Amino acid sequence: MQKVLYKYRAINEYTEKIFSDNEFWYSKIESLNDPNEGMVRRVSAQLAEEFIRKTKENQLSGFIFSRVLIKDSSFFGLNKHELRNFEKQIRSKKSFDKKYNFINNFMREKTGRRFSNPEGFINSINEKINNVGILSLSDNPLQNLLWSHYAESHSGIAVGISGYSTDAYKKVIYNETPIIPEVDLERFNSILKIYQDHTKFEIAFNDPALQTILLTKTVEWAYESEWRGISETAGAYSINGLISEIIFGLKCKEEHKQKIISLLKANNINAKLKQVCKKDNSYGLFLKEYK
Repeated sequence: MQKVLYKYRAINEYTEKIFSDNEFWYSKIESLNDPNEGMVRRVSAQLAEEFIRKTKENQLSGFIFSRVLIKDSSFFGLNKHELRNFEKQIRSKKSFDKKYNFINNFMREKTGRRFSNPEGFINSINEKINNVGILSLSDNPLQNLLWSHYAESHSGIAVGISGYSTDAYKKVIYNETPIIPEVDLERFNSILKIYQDHTKFEIAFNDPALQTILLTKTVEWAYESEWRGISETAGAYSINGLISEIIFGLKCKEEHKQKIISLLKANNINAKLKQVCKKDNSYGLFLKEYK
């Protein structure tokens, strides 16, 4: 059975926009309250060098293969004499780097674009992480600390979402070891962006290792029981799912409750209303229907 997921909120104009615009804000990593968000293991100099070399070899292999495919046709506008001279120049280059640079410059001259920069792929990992948007939800509507930290010391609300698509929100992984996640430079998803004067080779947003990095937190945060919506860029996005519950905090003022109820009616949102209450002779909380 699908869980209801909750967004804890203070009562303010931004919370009101959730109901009027049917949107949640996906925040940048740098604005979150955990300094370890988005940590990725640094690529060692040796691994980086090996990856760059392998990528360049693959680029040259693709170039050579394209020559084989169009053997009987014009190759980048070269006639037979020019082509023989071109191939002779390649063979005259003694080192791999000299061959690579020669062909790269040839590509720039003939197409206006060089090969994509292999180093750019490694740099794109942190670029991707720094640009993503994160929506933090919880499957626990009675977490005392969440009410304290994110709902203005129990005076706010929790917005319950249900009926969302299966891939909209993913459960956070709480890491019990000191091992920082890393991108596998042997197996990864990538994209090639083609611009007028260059191409850019970068990690794909859907890369499994990248997604794991964005879903990993240290174990001391496990009390949040967090689920995440992750977007490629930060910003406001339409809610995936329906607002099905509104839970009023223990100290939520009646005037604020009525304001939220008015917003629900004005925006045709049919949500169950609940109230957080304290258990007698206990530190625990429970929910009851709000009437």
